[in-house]
Amino acid sequence: MPTTTAAPPATPVPPPPPSGVLRARRVGNCVLAALFVLALWLPVLQRPLKIGRFFHDDQGNWTGFGDLDKRFQEGFAFRDVLLKLRVELRLGLFDLLPDTVIRGKDGWLFYNSEIVHDGHSFDDFRGEIHPDGLTLDAWTAVTRSRAEALAAQGSHLAIVVVPNKQTIYAGELPAAITRQRGARTRTDDVVEVLSVLEQTKPVREPWTLIDLRPVFTHALQRSDQGTATTPLYYRTDSHWTESGAQVAATAISDALTPVVPGFVPLPDAVLTPRQGTYPGDIGKLVLGHPISETAEFLDPDHIWPARTAAGAPVLGPGITREMIVSFFTRSTSADDPIHPLITTVDDPNLPTAVIFHDSFGPCMLPWMAQHFRRAVWCWNCSWDQAVVDREKPSVVIVERVERYVDRLFADGPPVAP
Repeated sequence: MPTTTAAPPATPVPPPPPSGVLRARRVGNCVLAALFVLALWLPVLQRPLKIGRFFHDDQGNWTGFGDLDKRFQEGFAFRDVLLKLRVELRLGLFDLLPDTVIRGKDGWLFYNSEIVHDGHSFDDFRGEIHPDGLTLDAWTAVTRSRAEALAAQGSHLAIVVVPNKQTIYAGELPAAITRQRGARTRTDDVVEVLSVLEQTKPVREPWTLIDLRPVFTHALQRSDQGTATTPLYYRTDSHWTESGAQVAATAISDALTPVVPGFVPLPDAVLTPRQGTYPGDIGKLVLGHPISETAEFLDPDHIWPARTAAGAPVLGPGITREMIVSFFTRSTSADDPIHPLITTVDDPNLPTAVIFHDSFGPCMLPWMAQHFRRAVWCWNCSWDQAVVDREKPSVVIVERVERYVDRLFADGPPVAP
């Protein structure tokens, strides 16, 4: 007889959930979707007054949706926090620094600015970039035009080139970073054409080129010979120390004394070395907070005459670079231009100045401000003719570090009112 196999019992079908549970699930899913969309668009909601920046370039030109992906990524909510966390985990767990930092010898850190398109540091150091002849001719023409215009109103032009940290402390770089002996840099090209222009300038074009690279090289050699011991640049910062700033200010003073009427050297200062902690900016650039180091500060024995418009002294015991930086203000946010800082000395016989400078300016401001009865300090502005026309200063100083040497010849951005 055929065998009959009994069918397995049917799996019971669970009863549908109550309508209230289904409704709660739908509401929960909608809330999750809304939170996801909110997280994506949180950058816009965080900056309700700047929604237009997602559809405009940095100059305010309409771009439509072409750069929306890039600008959305740049303004993504908590992006800085997440990037900082990633860097700290890499550094803490694996002792890995970001590509924007090059670890040198004995704790020296160097800013690899090319990674974030913040000027040329190491490609210039290796001699890999050079302006062509047309560019050099254009830069020469800008210099001549500015010098002629200033001469017509009785002013002097001074161009100051500040060395990159690795230019002076190449011996502290890792062995893998080298340059050929005698290799020319972009700064060499610029200084050469300006030197030729300076030597051939007519009397009606009073201007001075101040290349601080040989000055710092000589100061470092003195340090190696034991006649000076304080580093000229910080180990964990891209800027010069107080000693380096004083070296620069002295060199600039020596160059301007014979060519700017009323400009006089400062009297010898009595300085007391003081050990302290300095918050290096290289850590702040990549970690969001500084990597501190022990450094030597130089305290004058008294308050010097120069004051801000608010009456604060800029040179005296305990006055630090951080305090000088805090004197510069913006309108509302970090996206706004920096207001010029005005310093004065109560001496009608001193000359006046407009100084267009980068972040090295605040380092030398305490010393340089003492030379002028009025000085207008314009941070991150290459040239603003309106400021020059309004102030009609005795001297206009344009200072740039090597990686920004091309900005010596640029215009703008406009100085904040």
